[in-house]
Amino acid sequence: MSSEYVLPKRTHMVHKPIEPRNLSAKLRNVNYSDDVHWLWQLKYDGCNMMVVVCEGKGTAYSRTGEVVKSCPHIVEALEALPHTHYVWFGEAYSRALPHSEINGMFRTQSPQPELDFVIFDGVPLADFERGSCDVGYQSRLYWIDEQVMRYKPAHCSVAHTFAPSRIESTESLIKHMRTTCELPFELDGYVAKRKDGKWTAGAGKGGEQVKVKDHLSLDLRCVGLVEGKGKFTGMVGAVKVEYKGQVLEVGGGKLTDFERQAIWNEPAMLVGKIVEIHALASSTHGKLREPRFIRVRHDKQEPDA
Repeated sequence: MSSEYVLPKRTHMVHKPIEPRNLSAKLRNVNYSDDVHWLWQLKYDGCNMMVVVCEGKGTAYSRTGEVVKSCPHIVEALEALPHTHYVWFGEAYSRALPHSEINGMFRTQSPQPELDFVIFDGVPLADFERGSCDVGYQSRLYWIDEQVMRYKPAHCSVAHTFAPSRIESTESLIKHMRTTCELPFELDGYVAKRKDGKWTAGAGKGGEQVKVKDHLSLDLRCVGLVEGKGKFTGMVGAVKVEYKGQVLEVGGGKLTDFERQAIWNEPAMLVGKIVEIHALASSTHGKLREPRFIRVRHDKQEPDA
């Protein structure tokens, strides 16, 4: 990796999406499903990373400013582009690995060529140093997409972005990928981005980027197990939980093969316990959309009301 760039002296380096509950009352009531003013983007469950290119030399950083040593292959790919003063923002990610492994690889001090870079934003270096960019998000994204398509930097892609009205077809695509591919494809919900939204270093209290479709996190009582199929035969394939007076089957999610086998052999390890479940949303029929098991809540005795 090339010599390290010296970051500006400020608390926040990136423009962070904000949760609706942290917005002002006026902004909290905005319709984020408006195709005219908003774009939606997948929120990849990787590790936030920025690559700063100064005078053609790049350095990778975490969003809090620590130098990243695990992604020299990504830095070299972006150095090869004809943009000598630019900052790229994205997620160090792998569609073939769970978040826990991505996180461990990202933080190592040696190259991890299995990691890719999913780019979701970028600004000229001068704007990054100033802490703001007046170019609207849609224009920034169009330019980034053109550069990636034209120069095809290795290990780099652009985050999947779509009109809010396409949420149902996007969720169907994600479900298809999760059920037909032997890949974790870990996501952490969605982010709404205002098309004319400016880039500002720090928490985006102006509402330019909002976590409008993050996962639901529920603590529910496990009441049973379901045997898996295929490679999960003879072990846990799904768990049963109580939700709003119904018993729902929930995918095994983050259960490892070892845990699936151990729990199947000793159901009391899970049945009767409070477990954390993540889902995209609750439907009008009281079901959870794409629910998956996360962990046992050893610190909690009662489920969510």
